[in-house]
Amino acid sequence: MSEKNQDPLDVTAATTTTTDPPTSPPRSKTTRSKGTSRPTAKRTTSSSQQSTVPSHVQPRRAERRPEMVRQRRDERRKAYERRQRQWLITRIGLGVVAVVIVGGLVWSIFRFASDDEATRPDGVQEFSYTALEHTASLEETVDYTERPPVAGPHAPAPYWQNCGFYDAPVQNESAVHSLEHGAVWITYKPGTLFEDQLQDLRDDAGQGYVLVTPYTEQTEPVVVTAWNNQLRLTEWDKDTIDQFVRYFRQGPQTPERGATCTGGVGTPL
Repeated sequence: MSEKNQDPLDVTAATTTTTDPPTSPPRSKTTRSKGTSRPTAKRTTSSSQQSTVPSHVQPRRAERRPEMVRQRRDERRKAYERRQRQWLITRIGLGVVAVVIVGGLVWSIFRFASDDEATRPDGVQEFSYTALEHTASLEETVDYTERPPVAGPHAPAPYWQNCGFYDAPVQNESAVHSLEHGAVWITYKPGTLFEDQLQDLRDDAGQGYVLVTPYTEQTEPVVVTAWNNQLRLTEWDKDTIDQFVRYFRQGPQTPERGATCTGGVGTPL
């Protein structure tokens, strides 16, 4: 039978059969065609998966980055400040140690120069009396030309004057014996010195081989005497007194250098 003589009902049936949609459309037409975008269902599924993590548990990287940068910057700044403090403390400590060392060296050099390289003061009068001349006893006196005396006959052993500070006159013959042992005899005229000046002399007497006594017969406020050497001061001059003591105490003029200035007579203050 030809198509023209086909029953109309058959045509309708055929048309119905060919126009019904297939129960499972081909996947290639909906998911893998070139030039088409990805299905909306897949994008929706991806968004829903990302939104399942709470925002307070895992914040976005864009929001966390500034905070992390600030934390790193603060940590670097604090570390730098700690290093600066440590460096400053170390530098101060080294500076203190250096000052102490340099100060000790300067002080040692000064003391060495003062003790070993002392210079003879100006104005010292020199004499030439002989040594080792003793009187027969402590009671025998000597008529000295200089007052206070500078050398000459003196009391026999062991009647030298113990070195130290006295506030009353001592016997000339015993003091001259101390000069022979290398002592420096500082005499002051009573009533001419202030209390602080007397204290300075008391301090001088404490260093050994220094005898300090009042002497009423002298006209000057202070007279400083070593064996065969004497300096008369018309006014108070502590620097010159100290210079005299440094140069003449156990100095080259001493007839019996190293002989004691204790164990004799007198009780210093």
